[in-house]
Amino acid sequence: MHTTTKLTPVMRKEVYRKWKKSGTSLRDLGREYHVDKKVIQRIITRGSAGDFSVHTSVNTRYLPKTRAKSAGKAARKTPATGRRTPVRKVNARRS
Repeated sequence: MHTTTKLTPVMRKEVYRKWKKSGTSLRDLGREYHVDKKVIQRIITRGSAGDFSVHTSVNTRYLPKTRAKSAGKAARKTPATGRRTPVRKVNARRS
C-alpha cells in the first residue's frame, strides 16, 4: 500500500456501509475519517462497483521516465521524423 494512503480497504468498506445504511453526508464522513469529501465521493463511486482497493497514482509528472511511458504519457513527437518537436521561447521584452 502507498505510504500516503489515508484509508485502508477495510476503512473504505466502512465508509461505504455508513453512507449506504444511514445516509451520512459526505462532509460528515470526511470529518470522521480526516479526509476531504472528494475522497469520500470517489470511495462511494468505486464502492458501488465493489472496488475498495487502493489505486496507484497515474500522475506522470512525478513518475520516473520509464514508468511515465508505460502509464500512457507519450512524448510529443512529429510523425515524419520521430524527433521531439522544438519548443518556441517567447521573449518577455520586445523592442
